[in-house]
Amino acid sequence: MTHTPSQPRFTVVIPVYNAEATLSETIQSVFDQTDPSWELILVDDGSTDESDIICDMAAALDARVRVVDNLGTGPADARNFGAFAGSGDFIAFLDADDVWSPDRLQRMAAGFAARPSAGCLFSRVRLVEAGSNIEIGTTPHVFKLVPENLLGEFAISTSSNLVFRREAFESIDGFDPEMSAAEDQDIVLRLAYLTPWTVKGLDAVLLTYRLSTRGLSAQLKTMEAGWKHLIAKAERFAPLLVKACRKRATAVFYRQQALRAVRGTRQPLTGLTCLVRAFASDPSILFASPLRTAKACILVLITLASLPIQRSQA
Repeated sequence: MTHTPSQPRFTVVIPVYNAEATLSETIQSVFDQTDPSWELILVDDGSTDESDIICDMAAALDARVRVVDNLGTGPADARNFGAFAGSGDFIAFLDADDVWSPDRLQRMAAGFAARPSAGCLFSRVRLVEAGSNIEIGTTPHVFKLVPENLLGEFAISTSSNLVFRREAFESIDGFDPEMSAAEDQDIVLRLAYLTPWTVKGLDAVLLTYRLSTRGLSAQLKTMEAGWKHLIAKAERFAPLLVKACRKRATAVFYRQQALRAVRGTRQPLTGLTCLVRAFASDPSILFASPLRTAKACILVLITLASLPIQRSQA
């Protein structure tokens, strides 16, 4: 059925770059929303596969879909381009390899109505392995994020989990296009620290996030570089916050890096190195968050124990 677009409640932005393997399923999860008051802006960031064909087919199927080009400028700029091209009261981001539950936008609309001070909402996330769709787990419920929570681990997990009031998003000029990693963590930190808006979580699993194992070593290095950029940037607008939280934030970040290192392709030695860095920065994380720290240590040790034993030749 073809819909005639009117003033939408939500602007949904999907940055697209060589995503032909997953893009159709991602778009379908938008089509399946129980709240029909949305517009979908597909931002082609210079794809060289058949993503453009999938985008054009989606636009032909539903008048609420627009395809725009923003060639080769990166995901942060693509998200901004799509967000500012839309007109919805709320802006919801979705990466081209993730999937929403059908009631996500409906639950978000109700969430904003009940939380007038919230500039950004997020939900719990179902984590699956890319390709196999084997469920790894779900993220815990987080009621509210404050700046102190945002320097280390990013509890929201992914930009696909971000929904903003338009006025809140525009008040901080959107994502920082100079950042190629941790840009989602940066935008939430700036919103929470620099504005009166709050960042709150809904206790519902409304997003499926695919954990890719491709190029894990490169991803870990990219994440580390992005996090360091985040801290350096935060020192400029929140120097006292960074000074007070740097040791704990560093420990929490490397604890999370250790968990990433033992997922998927399994790199326990890298995970062990990250744990050493975490404890060197702030040993008290063992007591401040014992369950999470113990989980990271146990998973690293289990993965280390599973490494094949090199036997010497007799």
